[in-house]
Amino acid sequence: MDSVQKTHMEEEKNARHRNSSYSIHTFEIRMPLNPDNQRRYELFLEKDCVHNKKRTNYRNQLYYSACKHCQNNPYANFFTCYDNEMLFKRGISDICMVEKRHFVYMEYLWSVEYSITFRVNPRILLNFPDNKYIRIVPCGELENIMPALIHILMPYGFQQNDLEKAFIKRLDICANINLGDQRQAEEYLKLLRKGGFYRGMRSKFMPMDPKSHRRMHPPNEVRFINQSADSYKLETLSVYLKHPQMLEHSARYDAGEIERAEGQIRFELRICSRKIIYLRKKYGCNVPTDLISSAEIIGSDIFTNYLEGLYGKGKFVKYSRAAELIEKAEGHYRATKDIMMQMVNQARRTDLSDAYDMLPPDKIFWFRKYFNELGISPITLRDSWKADSYENPVVYIRTHNVNE
Repeated sequence: MDSVQKTHMEEEKNARHRNSSYSIHTFEIRMPLNPDNQRRYELFLEKDCVHNKKRTNYRNQLYYSACKHCQNNPYANFFTCYDNEMLFKRGISDICMVEKRHFVYMEYLWSVEYSITFRVNPRILLNFPDNKYIRIVPCGELENIMPALIHILMPYGFQQNDLEKAFIKRLDICANINLGDQRQAEEYLKLLRKGGFYRGMRSKFMPMDPKSHRRMHPPNEVRFINQSADSYKLETLSVYLKHPQMLEHSARYDAGEIERAEGQIRFELRICSRKIIYLRKKYGCNVPTDLISSAEIIGSDIFTNYLEGLYGKGKFVKYSRAAELIEKAEGHYRATKDIMMQMVNQARRTDLSDAYDMLPPDKIFWFRKYFNELGISPITLRDSWKADSYENPVVYIRTHNVNE
């Protein structure tokens, strides 16, 4: 990162409140190996870790099917997965030796590259004892993550210069809000499920429900994904209710922490390979420390862009109130108002994506602008709901943030 970019980012960080809106939940790091150090790390895995056969078989099945038919220079990554209980307690998990093999004449003939990957939970890594699962690492601690990681791994035979050559493979940037009431959180999720599509977020993950035989949202969640076949390499935006997610696996969590999760909604953007390469260039982050330290700024830029694109910049109001505001809007022709009401009705029946599909492509920008000027989203509350309105997600992330 050059000095001008670094100075600019430091100024932005200093201008923000300590309890910032966006930080890191987890990240995955890949450390390339060479012939000089490969055997040393293999001995560490064999001596200090336990081979996890189940996860190894799953990872190899997943990546074999995904990479087998690559057209250009086809290859696949083969995994040998390990566990280490002491490192797990320090926030380091899913340790894997990765072997990259080329696919030639219908067989994987030779290995060309080795690396070690592992996943890190920064809040646990930095030894925050409370609320490990409903809170995330404070933004003021982001720059301490890589030094702490190096300090913990060096006694296991990891070398500092090897870790400094590693790169971030996946980055999960989060924001947590709490609406104070579980019923309100559930209502709000119903509204968020009606979001439209915007840029990279081009479809919703809706698996087939075995009981109803219909495609449905995952329980207590809405997930926006890329439509491309290799979307796992790009990004996923997941919004989910924290309390029921923890209740489902209650044995893993402290009962008090589960109770404190009531009313909480997590916004989680999972960024992978190709998008990370783009972000490294855009923000001038040449080493993992720079990318991790810049997560607050990156998160603010991306989340604001996506959430305002998916839902609009205005608040969610009741259907009758939206109809009133549209009718009283000055400067719009009768035909424009009629189209805006048609969009509201369509979003009410299905979602905002279908509402925008009613418009010619060259008109979408203008109708986004019309709703934003009114300060409302085309997505509306039912008139029977107790709440009169809900704020835009970007506003709640700023005003109802419970990251720390």
